[in-house]
Amino acid sequence: MLPLDVTQKNKKRGEELLTPRLVVVGMILLTGLLAEVFFATWCGVQCRRIGYELVQAREEQEKLGEMRKKLQIERVRMQSPRLLGSYAREKLGLTTPKPDQIVIMP
Repeated sequence: MLPLDVTQKNKKRGEELLTPRLVVVGMILLTGLLAEVFFATWCGVQCRRIGYELVQAREEQEKLGEMRKKLQIERVRMQSPRLLGSYAREKLGLTTPKPDQIVIMP
């Protein structure tokens, strides 16, 4: 291929083929194209990153939901009178009060 000479002229009109204005317009278009490519790539990367974060958040939500169910079951179990009575006797050393220990408040 022959290198393009800026000084070449159009044979019919006698004008330069590659004017400074045409070079500037070409550079602007090339810069715009590169900017669009970089922007599209950045958007794709961000989309994937957010997708990964969303998957992690859903997994965390499932774990927390399971933990909540277990804690609700534990709360109901801990509220049972039989369990509370055995806990009070065994762990805290509490006993049923004697009639002379009961004070009735007015």
